Amino acid sequence: MPSAADSPATDLSWSPEDSRAVTYLRALAMDAVQQAGNGHPGTAMALAPAAYLLFRDYSAMILPIPPGSAGIVSSYQRGTRA
Repeated sequence: MPSAADSPATDLSWSPEDSRAVTYLRALAMDAVQQAGNGHPGTAMALAPAAYLLFRDYSAMILPIPPGSAGIVSSYQRGTRA
């Protein structure tokens, strides 16, 4: 079983951009539950920060970038779309 020392260090601080992203994620999650017509939107809204944290800190480690998409990824990192 891995120990805490084996896990990657994570900066849990939130920037204003992170807060805005979580706010939008909450709205999208709430709309998805409403569209499905099943479940309670509060659950999805409460878990939005955890989902964002996993995406922000761990998706880059587990999701390979497909060949030929590096320009798209770098343009999103700069905040512009090519």
